[in-house]
Amino acid sequence: MARAEIIEFDRLAECGQLTTVLARTADRPDEQFDIIDLMLRRFEITPPAASKLFDVLEVMRAPLIADLERQLTPATEAPGPAAQARINSLRDAVALASRLYVDVHRRRNEEAADPSDEPPLLPFFGFLPLVRAMDLQARIAWHDLRGRRAPDPAAWAQLVGFARRVSLAGLLDTPYPDPLPFTTPATARALFGLPLLFRVSRPEGRSSAQLTMIDRLARQHGPTTEFVIDKDSDRCSGEGRLLIRLSPVYWIGVDTERLPVWFADNARRMVAEVEPGTLTV
Repeated sequence: MARAEIIEFDRLAECGQLTTVLARTADRPDEQFDIIDLMLRRFEITPPAASKLFDVLEVMRAPLIADLERQLTPATEAPGPAAQARINSLRDAVALASRLYVDVHRRRNEEAADPSDEPPLLPFFGFLPLVRAMDLQARIAWHDLRGRRAPDPAAWAQLVGFARRVSLAGLLDTPYPDPLPFTTPATARALFGLPLLFRVSRPEGRSSAQLTMIDRLARQHGPTTEFVIDKDSDRCSGEGRLLIRLSPVYWIGVDTERLPVWFADNARRMVAEVEPGTLTV
């Protein structure tokens, strides 16, 4: 790639300039990805103001998601060394973009806590960057599960943590603006419910037809899946809830009474097959 495209980094960091360059390289996805990757790495070192960082991340989000769709779509053959290196770079870039969105979320909420702010930030305005980070991690998890691969443990743990934080804020069912929605409706509950239901269905070993069915059902029922996430398993317990160890840090209590029987039965079998208290997903 011609790195000359990004020599004037400060100029390119302006949304209009970046939009132009990304549009110009749309037919050269590897070159376009190199631009996005370098931009993300530079922003990690010297992040601009939160509002500007969010705007630039939004400009890069569409081509990053398009690249994710290209690179992680299940293939009939295992990727060669060069293709795998490219996939690894993409995963790193998505993780970095997610961290930068979280940084915007942190800084926006610090600003909202300032009593001199006029007018104060609305709660969901401060949480939108966190939901964007959650969206990226949900897409990665979904692609892994759809490809019969276990999600990366660190990325999955992040997704669980994001879902818990949005849940504590009472914003799981708040629709958020998204020109590229991954779920319908575009809510944080749907973003977490889709990969959660996909994961408890244990996609490894499933046929392509079964995976298509699981995806359809998970997208249908993910937006209404009731769950509680907490470090304390007792807080996740309750009548009708199945206790699942989601990550080394968090438990989840899933309301199986509201799930289709097929998902509920698979989740119960998955939990029954492991020692109590050990990781189940």
